[in-house]
Amino acid sequence: MAFLQESEWMFLNEIAYNISFIYSFDEMRRTVLKWLDVLIGFDGAVF
Repeated sequence: MAFLQESEWMFLNEIAYNISFIYSFDEMRRTVLKWLDVLIGFDGAVF
């Protein structure tokens, strides 16, 4: 089981905080997927 590093937890916290300011669902979806690309490593980022 993989565990997140402190910087990854901080990044997830920032994502959750910024989601509260996005009013459009489509914009929120695009933004979250862009942020998750940074959080998930290249070899594990297969959707």
